[in-house]
Amino acid sequence: MARNEMLEIPFSVSTYAVNGGLFISSGVGVHETRSLDTSELILVRTGTLDLFEEDHNHHLEPGETIILRAGRTHGGLAPYQPDLSFYWLHFQHSPRGRRREVETLTVPTSTSIRDPQRFIELFHIYLDDQETGRLTRHSSSLLLLLMLNEIRDDATREAQTSEERCPTIVLRIESYIAAHYHEPIRTATIAAQMKNNPDYIERVFHETRGYSITRAINRRRIRDAKTLLIQNYMNIEEVALSCGYQDAGYFRRVFKGMTGMTPYAFRKKHCHLHINSH
Repeated sequence: MARNEMLEIPFSVSTYAVNGGLFISSGVGVHETRSLDTSELILVRTGTLDLFEEDHNHHLEPGETIILRAGRTHGGLAPYQPDLSFYWLHFQHSPRGRRREVETLTVPTSTSIRDPQRFIELFHIYLDDQETGRLTRHSSSLLLLLMLNEIRDDATREAQTSEERCPTIVLRIESYIAAHYHEPIRTATIAAQMKNNPDYIERVFHETRGYSITRAINRRRIRDAKTLLIQNYMNIEEVALSCGYQDAGYFRRVFKGMTGMTPYAFRKKHCHLHINSH
């Protein structure tokens, strides 16, 4: 067996997560007014969260994030709603000093996440590692930077106009899927609603997005299924029906084909959470 040599790679951990959790409201209380020596990243999962930071007020809906900066006073504007839940992460980052920075992430302090499920999965990896003791300063730094990069990328995409991104018909198709994915729809259904030829809309969509309309429907359904599986109040058959699959067996096959694991395995993987009242 060849000798296994070690490669030393320079890696800065000046930016790293300190701790995190999932807040689930009991319908009482209000976010504490305070000023911390760490910044705090929040992603709203359900309900709405009303906060202030210094002289700015924020009304956060599901899928929206905010970064509350270290040293600034923040707190709640209204009592917690019964349906409110949000992920939170305290982190530290060193200011730019004498040492030459390779790259700086420019991240908006508030934005709406286009695909919250990707973001939620990063949170769950962090929380699972935190619970099991596998979390290190290096891994917490990497996971935090991935989250911040998601925020930056979403903000960049949002800054582009719809006309620059794709043809109007593709946006109409995606809008229809978003509104009707839980129904038994297919390409012919969408084409009929748009009074267009199925082959034509399929060709334009594939040329623009690089995948079929059927895959777009399944991507939207599986994205919703992941959220429902994590919330853990429906069985697999109920999740399938809620997401537009009449056949739970077919749902399992599609889910595994798109994620690499069964719905049950996905739920089990994400069941470890650090849940508290913040």
